[in-house]
Amino acid sequence: MRKIVLLIAAVMAIAASGQTADEIIEQLKSSYAPDTRVAVWEIKSAVADDGTVTLTGKMDNVQACDLLSVVMAAVGIKCRNEITVLPCDTTLEEWALPALPFVHLRAEPRHGSELVSQVLMGSPLRLLEQDGEWIRVQSPDGYIGWVVGNGLQQISDQQLYNWKKHSFRFIVTCTSSNLYADARCTEILSPLVLGDILEAEEIGEELIQLRTPDNRIGYVRAPDVKPLGEWAKQKFNPELIINTARRLLGSTYLWGGTSTAGVDCSGLTKTCYFANGIILQRDASQQVLYGEKLSPEQWREAQPGDLFYFGNKRGRVTHTAIYMGDGLYIHSSGRVKINSIDPEADGYLSTPFLSINRINGQVGTPGIVAVKDHPWYF
Repeated sequence: MRKIVLLIAAVMAIAASGQTADEIIEQLKSSYAPDTRVAVWEIKSAVADDGTVTLTGKMDNVQACDLLSVVMAAVGIKCRNEITVLPCDTTLEEWALPALPFVHLRAEPRHGSELVSQVLMGSPLRLLEQDGEWIRVQSPDGYIGWVVGNGLQQISDQQLYNWKKHSFRFIVTCTSSNLYADARCTEILSPLVLGDILEAEEIGEELIQLRTPDNRIGYVRAPDVKPLGEWAKQKFNPELIINTARRLLGSTYLWGGTSTAGVDCSGLTKTCYFANGIILQRDASQQVLYGEKLSPEQWREAQPGDLFYFGNKRGRVTHTAIYMGDGLYIHSSGRVKINSIDPEADGYLSTPFLSINRINGQVGTPGIVAVKDHPWYF
């Protein structure tokens, strides 16, 4: 009820201000889609000779789409709303599971487009639309991008429900592993990376028979995986987070990488926290908005597992790291390496230090989600 009252108040305020159609679009965008990495807002307006405004484009919020028409009418603008609300493609299923160790998420539906993120095997994806071989998807952290469709196994709402409630799933807990085609482990069916999720076929002491989302069946060594339900119940463990990062020391920096095959700075923090069953936001500029904040001057009070944020002199966040204790932090910059926040120590870097964010005690607050509490997984 409160949200409806606020919306009505917003409409009245806009109506009283006499804004143009484009100004209305931008004002509502600031409320409904301030970060287009996690929302679709691609709206255009065209004015006909009789003054009618035609709205075209795409968005993923039906309430915002309806509100645009209401506000236009309130300010006296004759409007034809032809916006497409996603998801809209009836040839697609509602969901998909990546069937590869990880799939690339790109900014646009073309191979030369920027790699913005990666999504792991068995991570549920919401399908929004299709453009040729490309499908626009939304990942569990809300991030939106385009993937090549042949790397996905599409599933319906009912199949997702069955996957969540009735399948026995395992998650890869080591940095890398293999799914073997035979019990002698001589032929690789698929590489695996930390965080990949597969369904169990047969459980043995040394080998576990698992099935990929596209129904390839193979064997993985038992120490490399854990039952997903058991894994998801783990408590906050900074030692696990830091040790996961340590296992990636020397790895090459990869822009857009969020798997143990290659990470960028926020990909490292995201991957290491996911090993502890926690979903962070994708980018450093998003991650810094959440958690308990400490000032940079309080670094001696920082706890292992806290996240450090760096940037430019204007205060724009461009980099993140995981605090290890004793002034040391681990981060991906050129490669995964360790440096110090102490100006008197070897390994000190002079990049402007902007923020310390504590995740411990903040799981379940906005932007920080436990896998066990995420409705797409359980």
